[in-house]
Amino acid sequence: MLVYSSASILLIFPLATIHNIDIWSRGIWVVFAISLLFTWAVYSLAFLGSAFFSEKGKASIVASGALIIMYVLNIVAGLKESLDYLRYFSFFYYYNSMTAIMKGEYIDGALLVFIGVAVISTLTALYWFNRRDVSA
Repeated sequence: MLVYSSASILLIFPLATIHNIDIWSRGIWVVFAISLLFTWAVYSLAFLGSAFFSEKGKASIVASGALIIMYVLNIVAGLKESLDYLRYFSFFYYYNSMTAIMKGEYIDGALLVFIGVAVISTLTALYWFNRRDVSA
């Protein structure tokens, strides 16, 4: 997760230097942190799916399906004002890179959501995996 987030976000520093672009480093560090937490939450959902199912295809479907559903919820919430509450059920609402870069801030609740999902999913997956009957 650290390598993925570093490669995708922190390369902004040397690239901006090469092209003589001024950047606000606090915003980049906030995006890096929120990207790392977003990745951790997604990976923990995949880990949870892997603990529930013995086939890796089903585990991938759990993580992919969750992301697709969250993406659709985020879009629907943006299209219809009466469904605005649906945005809170999407990681994509909490991962707002523009707010992070421009203001150096997180969306309210982003840290709680990402860390909460990651910890709960990981602990549930560990519990479930240890309960499984692993045949030799």
